[in-house]
Order: sequence, then structure tokens, then C-alpha cells
Amino acid sequence: MIKAIVYDMDGMLFYEPHYFTAELEQLYGILKEESLFAKDPKYGACKRGEISLDEFFKPYYFKWQKHKRFNLSFEEAKGAWFDFTQIDEEVVALAKSLKQVGIKNIIATNNVRERTDYLREKNGLDETFVVFGSPDFGVMKPDEEFF
Repeated sequence: MIKAIVYDMDGMLFYEPHYFTAELEQLYGILKEESLFAKDPKYGACKRGEISLDEFFKPYYFKWQKHKRFNLSFEEAKGAWFDFTQIDEEVVALAKSLKQVGIKNIIATNNVRERTDYLREKNGLDETFVVFGSPDFGVMKPDEEFF
């Protein structure tokens, strides 16, 4: 008997119409090379909870400010990134029906703490899911210590 289902946050429970880097380029003229931080080692440290999102994100924000069309405050820039993703309502509906028959729904994510908390609150995830993030453990998936 199935007792629990584990979901990944990005790409399974949430999706993006295109990469956020494309959004920054289209709206503000910020080239991908200036906005792509996925491979930055400090991003991994942030996702493990070793440094705060503000500490990681501010250097990018300051680079983006040199673009004339970019007129967001620091908090607005983080919010634009957080709000860019869209929840998959079909997956949520399925998870809710599974919860009703006693199956636990677990989200395992490598997202930064602040983004995870924002999406949890905005979408009421705690009503249906138990959320575990890499900052909670100090390691990222697929490290076996995460699981």
C-alpha cells in the first residue's frame, strides 16, 4: 500500500512558462549572462542554507540596476522571481484527493528557504503537503543525506 508520495517543487508542482532569465531580458534588457545564477557556487550555498538569499542575490540585483528599464526595488526583484512560477492546480487537486484517503504528500525541494516559504504561504501548501527543503538539512538532493 502506498503511504506517501514525494513531489519536487519546481517542474512538478510548479512550472514556469519559460526561464526567468528570458523574462529579465524581455522586460528589462538584462542579458542571460548577467542573470543566470543557477551555476553560481554561492547559489548552492544559499540553497543549503549556508548563506541568506539577500547575501546571495544582492550582487545580481546591483548589476541589474545599471539597466535603464530595470526599476524594481530589491524586494520587488525577489518578488518578481518568486511570483514568476505558476502552481499546477491539477497536481494540487490530485494531492488533496490522495490526502483524503490517508496518503501523505511530501514536497522535497532544493529551493532557497525564502522562496519556499513564500510559495508555501501564497499557495497554502501546508494544508496538503509536508515540505522539506535543502536548507532544512544543509544538503541538496540527490545527496542521500537529504532523504
